[in-house]
Order: sequence, then C-alpha cells, then structure tokens
Amino acid sequence: TVIMAADARWALLMTDGSSGNTVVNNILLNLNPNRGSMTVEANSLPALSDHNIVQNLFQTDGANGSFSQWQSFSGGQDTHSLVYSQADIAAALDALFVNAAGGDFHLKSGSPAIDVGDPFHAPAVDIYQHARPTAMGVDIGAFEAGDFVPAVQFESDNVIGYEFIGMAEIAVTRTGNTEGA
Repeated sequence: TVIMAADARWALLMTDGSSGNTVVNNILLNLNPNRGSMTVEANSLPALSDHNIVQNLFQTDGANGSFSQWQSFSGGQDTHSLVYSQADIAAALDALFVNAAGGDFHLKSGSPAIDVGDPFHAPAVDIYQHARPTAMGVDIGAFEAGDFVPAVQFESDNVIGYEFIGMAEIAVTRTGNTEGA
C-alpha cells in the first residue's frame, strides 16, 4: 500500500534497466494531481503487473499518459486491476480504508480491495503477519481484512507488541528462574 502525498512524485518508479519486477496486489495511489501510480521506462517493464489498485495516470518513457496507454505500452498488463480517475482519489481512499486521512490503512468493511487479489503472487502473511487469505480470497494491499487477536512477539532484548491497529511498546517483568515452574 503506497499512498503518496500531494507534493510527492510517483508511487512506484521502474527505471534504469531494472528487470523481472512483479507488481501484484498493490494499492498505488497519489494525491498529487500531476503524478500517478507508476513511472516506467521501456527497458524496465515489469515481468508481471496485475491485481493492483491504481489511478488513471502513468508515465511511460517520460511521457504522462492514461491507464489504457500504460496497458498498450506494457503489452496488456493490469487486466484485473481497479482504476480510479484523478478526480476520484479522495473518494477511493474513503472507500478503501478505515481512515486514510488519519493514517489507518486497514481495509474497511466493504472495501473494493477485499478478496480480489491474486492468490498465486500473494505473500502468505500481511504486514502484521496475519495469514492470507482470511476469507474467500486474498486482499489487495498491505493489510488483510478481518478481525485478528492481538499477538505479542519477543525480539532479542527488545519487546514489541503487535496489535490489530498498529504497534505498541510494552514492558515485561520476569520473576523467578529458568529452572522451575
């Protein structure tokens, strides 16, 4: 999930001869009216780009163009992707996320990103290590939708608690020894 600020550049850049890129199950939106989802050079075309949520502004070889121009340039990529117009980005954020303006990019109930991802190219877990899928299909974006029981993970000397809504630091005091109960 990449949401760019109103003064930002492109959500994803593929340049300088990069090759073999796979762009699948991503949300790539931009609040800058002059920038969009991707800028791609001909020598850096992705091996696969599909099942993404993007906007109708791409840059190919330095020229701004539409989603259909991107598909033509890329050989028909993103056939299963959802496309929003530049004018609909704010509405898209409201439809997709719990509270994008407040920084909560969990998928809201009824989000168009739920259950429409590509299961063959999805990681087994989301950004918070929740299993994918949790329902009928894989969700698009960094977060798998659903209700999750908070889990605590202990990492070396640091203790970090992962919650459904974010990350919180907790303190743990241990008493006793390691020999007995």
